[in-house]
Amino acid sequence: MNVIAFRKPQTGAWSETELRTLGETLDMGRRGQGWDTGLTESGDAQFYLLGPDQACTICVSRIGGLYVLEDGQGTLLFEHRSLPLVAMHARNAVRTTRWPLVARIVMVWCTIRHMMNDRVEPLLLEGEELLVHVAPQLAAYV
Repeated sequence: MNVIAFRKPQTGAWSETELRTLGETLDMGRRGQGWDTGLTESGDAQFYLLGPDQACTICVSRIGGLYVLEDGQGTLLFEHRSLPLVAMHARNAVRTTRWPLVARIVMVWCTIRHMMNDRVEPLLLEGEELLVHVAPQLAAYV
C-alpha cells in the first residue's frame, strides 16, 4: 500500500519565509512603515502595511493557496499563487509619486505671479505716469 502525503492547506499565521519575502520586497525597514498581521473571518492569514497615520495602505491575504492584494479601501488590485509576484505588485502600488510636490510648486508659482500682477504692476504704472509728468520739468533743467 502506498501512502500519499497530501499537503495541508495553509491557514492561520504567516510563515517566517512569507513575512521575510513581504518585508524585503516592500522594503519596510527603510521606509519607516509599520505592518501588522491578522486573520480573516474564515481564519486565513492577512498582512497589513500601515501608513504614517497607522491606516491600512495595502492588505495581502492568503486564501488557501491564493494570495490576494487589496488597497486600503478594499479594492482588489492583484491575485496570484506566487507571493513574490504579489509582493512586487504591492511595492508598485505603494510607490510614492512626486505629483503632490509638483502641484504645490505650481500653486506657489501661480500665487507669486498673481501677486506681482495685482500688487507690483500698479505701482510700476504709477511710477511711469509720474515720470511722464516730471520728465518735461527735468528736461528744462538740463
